[in-house]
Formats: sequence, structure tokens, C-alpha cells
Amino acid sequence: MPRSAVSRVELLDAATVRAVNDYEETSYADAPTLFVEFGGTRASVDADLAFAQEVAATEGCPALDYEVEAEARNRLWKTPRPPANRENDSALSSRWVSM
Repeated sequence: MPRSAVSRVELLDAATVRAVNDYEETSYADAPTLFVEFGGTRASVDADLAFAQEVAATEGCPALDYEVEAEARNRLWKTPRPPANRENDSALSSRWVSM
């Protein structure tokens, strides 16, 4: 099966997550958080998500959340981050994973 591409990835430390929560009025856990966006066909993204879930479970990740709907994904990537990363935003078919 063809693999999807990682189209975006960002690692936020706990302090940054707290700042995002305050600024965006979100409720992410105050913990280091990895945001990953997979792009590709539905089947390849599903396969990569299953692999990410397996890795997260093996490594003792306390939570793995993902979004499928475009509006929810866009809300996740709207979080404040350095301007250099914003220019790479895209509308690929993707999912978000927080590990």
C-alpha cells in the first residue's frame, strides 16, 4: 500500500501549549504535544494513522487524538506559531495527530 506524506509537523512544549490554550481558548493537555499532518489518499492516511497509533501505544503515549473534518483540522493548525511555518500551510487531505 502506498504511504502518505507527512505534510506538517510541529512539536510544542508544555509552556507553549498553555499559551495556545490561553490565546485560542482551547483545552489541550498542558504537556509536550506533537502535531502531525498526513497527506495522501484516504487509504494511505488511514494506514499511517494506524501506524502512528501503534507507535504511540508502544511508546506509552498518554493520548492520541486526530481530526478528519477540514474545519477541525484548520482550527488545530490555526494555533499561534512562528510566521515562517505559516507560509507552508496547505489544504491537503490529511489528519492531525497529537502524541
